[in-house]
Amino acid sequence: MKTRLVELRTSLKALKEASMFHKAEAAEVSLLAALALLEEMVTEIDKLKRAQAKDRKAIEALSK
Repeated sequence: MKTRLVELRTSLKALKEASMFHKAEAAEVSLLAALALLEEMVTEIDKLKRAQAKDRKAIEALSK
């Protein structure tokens, strides 16, 4: 996830420094970087939720 964040920061910096003619292209790159980061974050959240559910089931099984 850190690499995605670095990519997003780099693309946002490039967007800030881009000339008026290259702003649209730089904005598209930044948008794609943000989307990739969001997808990775959602995947990580889902993984954590599954692990949490697994832990709950294990605790319930032990308490019975």
